[in-house]
Amino acid sequence: MEVGKVLFSAVCFAIAMKYVQDRYKIAGMAFGLLFGICQTMGKIVLAYGVKNASLVSEYGVFFLSAAMGAGGMAALSFAFVEWISKNGKISKTPKRLQSFPVLYALILACYLPCFIAYFPGCMSYDSWYITLEALGIISFDNHHPFLHTLLWSIFAHMDEWLGIKQIGITLYTMTQLLAMAAVYAYTCVWISRRNLAGPVKKIACIYYAFNPVFHIFTLILTKDVLFSGFFLLLNITLADFLENMFENSDQNAPRAALTLRNSSPVGKWMQMRLTALLLLCCLFRNNMIYVVIAFTVFLCFLTRNSFLRCKSFFLAILLFYIITKVVYPGIGVEGGSVKEMLPVPLSQIAAVYHEEGASIGAEEKRLINKYMPGVERYDRFFADPVKGDFNESAFEENRGEFFYMWGNILGKYPVVCGEAFLALNLPFWYPEMESVREYIETDNYSQDYPVERKGWLPQVYNWYETVSENEAVWMHLPVMKQLYSIGVPVWVLLFFGIRYGLSKRKAALSVIVLNILLWMTYLLGPVSSFRYAEPLLLTYPLWLALCSQPAQRNVLA
Repeated sequence: MEVGKVLFSAVCFAIAMKYVQDRYKIAGMAFGLLFGICQTMGKIVLAYGVKNASLVSEYGVFFLSAAMGAGGMAALSFAFVEWISKNGKISKTPKRLQSFPVLYALILACYLPCFIAYFPGCMSYDSWYITLEALGIISFDNHHPFLHTLLWSIFAHMDEWLGIKQIGITLYTMTQLLAMAAVYAYTCVWISRRNLAGPVKKIACIYYAFNPVFHIFTLILTKDVLFSGFFLLLNITLADFLENMFENSDQNAPRAALTLRNSSPVGKWMQMRLTALLLLCCLFRNNMIYVVIAFTVFLCFLTRNSFLRCKSFFLAILLFYIITKVVYPGIGVEGGSVKEMLPVPLSQIAAVYHEEGASIGAEEKRLINKYMPGVERYDRFFADPVKGDFNESAFEENRGEFFYMWGNILGKYPVVCGEAFLALNLPFWYPEMESVREYIETDNYSQDYPVERKGWLPQVYNWYETVSENEAVWMHLPVMKQLYSIGVPVWVLLFFGIRYGLSKRKAALSVIVLNILLWMTYLLGPVSSFRYAEPLLLTYPLWLALCSQPAQRNVLA
């Protein structure tokens, strides 16, 4: 631990203890304690094992510094946001910040140089696989969401239909760019029309319009881009929906507010919009259905006398299963691969095989090699090397044998298995660890739909490439580094969640829960990558807007 960081942490802690209210001190210290534990555990895991760590001598100072620094800064931040919400002056939003066409044009103008530099687009990540399906080389399945594959299939065939090479990827990229810019502009308008203080209204415009990371990712052929847009809209709609529901059910709310809410004609439209967005999010990311189910259970317990008001969630879940279990098989779309649900078990088994091989019995080794012939290629930060050769046929023949083997290994080697789990998702909660994958993958991977870049604006392209590789110097400066780290979103969510809890904002806190549930599904995935974190990064302006909302005023302008 650098001396400068230790001193900075001590100063933040001392100032918070002296000048901040007790409730913010307690909340800040709770946040700091959790942060310190996770930072210390992350450092230990990165150093390859608890068994190699001297917790007291080597990591004690690190834990105290991290906990005190994070706790002090959190307490000060809680107090600062409280001051803004109580004392900040409500400023009249300039018409240009409430005008969708103006904001839309501004955002498109900011994204245009990146689009020209990368023209006609980026076919990276899983584009090679969905292109095989889109061109009819292999049959359709729901391994990658079929709805996105179907969308790409329409564009991919345009080369043949129109007789113009690369017109498909060009039109797809343009359509996606136009759609995402519209989502960002709408978000800015939604924020600008709320009763907020000072410059808060302008932050979203700057964040979405000038952030080069979003410029690049908007051009990539992957389901995560459109999912991020739907997820951002879902957060906005859910915030409106829950504010409506909780205010109407709050008997202590001012009569004027209740009258405004009960007389609002948007109830049915809001339910329909919420259902559509929930369904689209689930259809564009398979693991989202588990998020929606868990959140529905949470919401039902939170609003025990309002089950009927959660009908949008039940309807979305029902429609999802009808589409994926009835409609998709009916049109010949196969289900997803079972191995996509097993990155954690496979990584844990492989870790034990490598670290405790001498103590593993011959029968267990035989079973491991039977189900995981690629076990020798184990990578503690990336499950695909062992997952790729997983013997699915053997698994389908005897699932019980596989899970029995996994259970035995968990029981015999709990520490190794625990470390394997933490290492696999380490970059998602330990900001000092970067993903083993490229920050944003911009290469073109498909051999069946080759893309040739035009090479326009080479200097602009080179600059954006430093961003996509996370090599730009400014991306590693204080604050900027945290803004682009995929390990920070969960801490942002926890910070604002605590803040909403302190101010008793049930609606905003509930929306935070949805995002944390999505983040939790990432812990079960095969790798920590920026494309998974992008939906959470996009929500930052929403939390700031909801957090700085004056509690004594209407939530809507």
